[in-house]
Amino acid sequence: MKLSAGLLARLRNKLWPRASAAPDAAQARLGSTLAYFADALGHEGEWQGHVLCTPAQAVIVRYVDRETRRRFARPVRGTQRLVYFMDDDLLDESVLAELPKAYADKLRAQAGAHRDWLLQHCDEFWVSTPALARKYAALQARVVPLSPAPELLRGAQALSLRIAYHGSAAHRAELEWLRPILAEVLEQAPNVHVELIGDHSINRLFRELPRTTILHPMSWPNYLAHTRSVRADIGLAPLLAGGFNAGRGPVKFFDYARMGAATLASDGPVFAEFIRHDNDGLLLPNDPEVWADTLLALARDPGRMQRLARAAQQRAWQQASPAGTAAPSQADQPLCLQS
Repeated sequence: MKLSAGLLARLRNKLWPRASAAPDAAQARLGSTLAYFADALGHEGEWQGHVLCTPAQAVIVRYVDRETRRRFARPVRGTQRLVYFMDDDLLDESVLAELPKAYADKLRAQAGAHRDWLLQHCDEFWVSTPALARKYAALQARVVPLSPAPELLRGAQALSLRIAYHGSAAHRAELEWLRPILAEVLEQAPNVHVELIGDHSINRLFRELPRTTILHPMSWPNYLAHTRSVRADIGLAPLLAGGFNAGRGPVKFFDYARMGAATLASDGPVFAEFIRHDNDGLLLPNDPEVWADTLLALARDPGRMQRLARAAQQRAWQQASPAGTAAPSQADQPLCLQS
């Protein structure tokens, strides 16, 4: 698991206050290992690639490369003890063969292929489970208990703002348009979380943004089940100018209402003829600065956000109700639109 750069930096500031500055790409790849085995790695030191160093000891975490071998060979490091820590079985070729080829090849190149060097140069081996300790008993491997950083145990903030954009593959242009907007909002508002739907190219486009989940496209029954079971506060519906978009309908309003969310939409014919601005949704010009400012304002004003969301649900029920049938009252209506 790869942690976001922001979370990794905060963990490092807490766990290794005197360690070298922001984490580099090598350390970012260690993600969950750094988070869940903090005590194993100590609370002081300087990172050199995948190695946490103090004057007395250097701990290689999972991966080995040519530079590590050069710096920490016995004749070079002098009296400094060298420890190898693995939280998976990385040194047994037979078990690596059970893994998907691409992943096995990576582990083989970055760990397994260096087994002989590690056996020759390491003074101590640390492992993450009793099973690994038993397997590597000949190395007198020591079990390091799980010790997750407290920050990892905290749930979502009570006043978090959950933003969803569920555009289809036809909305690639809108997704690219949204990325810098969402990047700014996520940077400035730590209570914001984003959910998107997209293929692998969309995952590559957004995967480095913090607190962002990208779901694979799904069938209509699965999408309906998903949007009935999760909550959102704001659903985004940007529509850039174009002939195809001009013929769309405001159906996303209902998808987002089913999630308990109000819709923030482009102020064009598709939504302007349906959404009542600042009543059951928001209509904005296609100006990235306006969208970012509006989302940040909502992140600071949960009362307004909740008012818009409740009105959107009432409006959706009114549209769905047969003529002459009133929408359910707020007391009778679940938080998310269920039918």
